[in-house]
Order: sequence, then structure tokens, then C-alpha cells
Amino acid sequence: MDSPEPMANLETFRRRLLDEKYPESSDNTAVRSAVMQLSAARGIDLLAGENLYADGPKIGVWRIGLDRGSGFYFDACFAITDFTTISTVLIDSVSPSAQVQTYNMLAGFPANTPLW
Repeated sequence: MDSPEPMANLETFRRRLLDEKYPESSDNTAVRSAVMQLSAARGIDLLAGENLYADGPKIGVWRIGLDRGSGFYFDACFAITDFTTISTVLIDSVSPSAQVQTYNMLAGFPANTPLW
């Protein structure tokens, strides 16, 4: 596993997500070109497969390189945080696919505990 790499801005995030999911060496030049014509936030949403609200207020976005093997088939993880939510985007550059998981403040409560 690599050390976390902070993304400086949405443009950097889009480029790194695009490079992980559809590497420049792949035969996906049309997809790469189409994603780069969108706004950075819309391109990120398209690559993730759902709306991440990337253009909203953020604390940070980081890329963590992962090691494939032993039944774990992802190459990179992107972690996105705002003031109430943590989202992760796992990228498999072979398929290519993305798996998104979002955790918010309510997910931090123990199961079967009344909220009010």
C-alpha cells in the first residue's frame, strides 16, 4: 500500500481517477477524451458511477495505492471527506470498474441504538 497522496484540486482528482480507471496505455482514448471535456466534478461523477458532489465543500481528497492479491482486486482507493461524510472509491483498472462506499454521521452510531 502506498502512502496517501493528497489531491490539490478537482482537476488533479479527475486526472488521477481517469488515469487509474482508464490508463493512457489502454485502448480507451474516446472515453478519456469525453471525460476531459466535462467539468471536473461531472467527470469525477461519471468515473465513479454516481454523484459524489465533488464540487461541494471538502476537507480533502486523497489517493491511496493498493496491492492486488489474495482475493482483493482493486488498484487504488480515493477517499473524499467533507464535514459530515467520508466516501471511498475503489478502482479496478483491469475491468475497469469503480465501487463507491459512503459513510455519514449516522453510520457511526452502534446498531439498535435509538437516535433520539
